[in-house]
Amino acid sequence: MNIDLIRASIAALQDEREAIEKSFPSWDETAAALAADVGRMSESGRRALSPAQLRRGRMHGRGVDALLLAAAFDPAGLTERLLRVARAEFPENGISAADRRRRLAEIDAELFALEIEEERQIRAAATPIVRRGDAHPAVVLAPSLEDLNRFAA
Repeated sequence: MNIDLIRASIAALQDEREAIEKSFPSWDETAAALAADVGRMSESGRRALSPAQLRRGRMHGRGVDALLLAAAFDPAGLTERLLRVARAEFPENGISAADRRRRLAEIDAELFALEIEEERQIRAAATPIVRRGDAHPAVVLAPSLEDLNRFAA
């Protein structure tokens, strides 16, 4: 593979990595996180609506708002409504945490192998080739690329 193809492959993998890092979590993970948040809000709402607070005529003010009230009275309903709003705005499913970690590890391994091959070609070139500004320092500074090959495999 020539250096231009290697660099195009590196750029494509870097773009894919960035897209994965910015992608939404899966709907199952989103639902679990929302349910946990609403559960915490429900506790806060119930504390804010204690009989003593109600006896003082305080159903508003410090720490009590409509969202806390909804969480206190109907946590499951609030969670479902929030999920419905999110799904309407962002219908596509995201990536599970396990799939995200797996794919990022694959990309990192592919990138490292490509960077070693790029550096090999730079060192073997008859004419100087300018290194990329974002080249992996461990690869560029390695006294021997053969030592790095065991990490790329």
